[in-house]
Amino acid sequence: MKKLFTLCVFSVLMLVLIGCSEEQIVTYTITFDTQGGNELAPITINQGEDVTLDVPTKDGFEFIGWFKDANYQTPWDNVIDGDLTLYAKWEALPPTSFEVSFNSHGGTMVPTLTVEPNQLITQIPQVSQEGKVFAGWYLDEAYTELFDFGFNKVNEDMTLHAKWKNPTNYNETFKVLSIGNSFSEDAHRYLYEIAKSYGIPEENIVIGNMYIGGAELQQHANNILTNLPSYEYQKFTSPEVVKRSERLGNAIKDEDWDVITIQQASHYSGVQSYYQNYVRRIVTWIDEQATNPNVTIGWHLTWAYQQNSSHSGFVWYGHNQMTMYNQIISAYNTKVKPVTVINLTIPSGTAIQNARTSYLGDTLTRDGYHLSDPLGRYIAGLMFFKAITGFDVTPSTIPYKPEGVTEALQLLAMDAVNKAYQNPFEITESAYKEN
Repeated sequence: MKKLFTLCVFSVLMLVLIGCSEEQIVTYTITFDTQGGNELAPITINQGEDVTLDVPTKDGFEFIGWFKDANYQTPWDNVIDGDLTLYAKWEALPPTSFEVSFNSHGGTMVPTLTVEPNQLITQIPQVSQEGKVFAGWYLDEAYTELFDFGFNKVNEDMTLHAKWKNPTNYNETFKVLSIGNSFSEDAHRYLYEIAKSYGIPEENIVIGNMYIGGAELQQHANNILTNLPSYEYQKFTSPEVVKRSERLGNAIKDEDWDVITIQQASHYSGVQSYYQNYVRRIVTWIDEQATNPNVTIGWHLTWAYQQNSSHSGFVWYGHNQMTMYNQIISAYNTKVKPVTVINLTIPSGTAIQNARTSYLGDTLTRDGYHLSDPLGRYIAGLMFFKAITGFDVTPSTIPYKPEGVTEALQLLAMDAVNKAYQNPFEITESAYKEN
């Protein structure tokens, strides 16, 4: 009897304990709004139970944490006192690359490039279109913002637009303006006679030079803003030059120029730090101001000093002619070539260097840096004509040679020019090694 009573009491206590335990177990459900991340299934946990939540993923984003509201005002504090929905907060990761596409607007197709953030485009796309002349890559279809491959870094997906101009018939017109100094003065000395000798109508030949002695790119860029009559305007409408003081803004509108060229001062021609963004500023202004919508904008690649030159600027190159020549080419590739609105290069410096490999040797200047007259200036004039027109340069196509240039020297000069046209950034040995 006593055992039966004890068993009954034990059974009742067990039932009471079991009933109490079942009444104290409380569960909650947590659902997840991953805000564009991968889906997570809801979970159920018991009250007071520790919980470790999965970390969601989302391409291009870093997970910041779980919040109790979609506005991310209340972070989840690991306290669960009821069913709840948690919201994932994200922070965009910096992009690992951008895509640059090219709209050639009728030209050859260019594949899309993938470029790392804050990097330059190192390969400048080359395009062509039948019956058109390429005139630069722009950030907009209205061609108001030039893209400078040496300056503009890629920090977003973008599309660059190719600009095109109509070609010039240089058999009918040859109007050339240089914004330069004494080195462009040297190159222009015989340019009118060369063009006339080829057979271009005299009335359509105009050669202009905006001259300031030793003028640097920075000075020309500043003169665009001030527009002061700081230049000697040297103009050929015949073999004789006419000179007057002039403003840069007036000279550019004086004629419907077919070609406008710029250049760096000789002493800084191979010093990249003196280029800065002046090239882009000047050529953008030229393209806006020129009265001829099809104007070609060119770069005059000048020559290295004679090896025994006493010019103070020779110190930049260790008083070494080949160092100067190579640095001029390097500055062009780094500071000029990326400004793609420049679609013409006149390699006078390479033509002079070619001629220096002949039997004449290093004798083509009159003072160590200005070209000899007539031969040095004749070579530079022929180089201007050849680079602009692409015409054959031979004694039969251009019979003219200045007084003092023999037939043999004419052949030597034309050999140097034609080889520079074929290899504008590389010295080619002269065929005239013996007198």
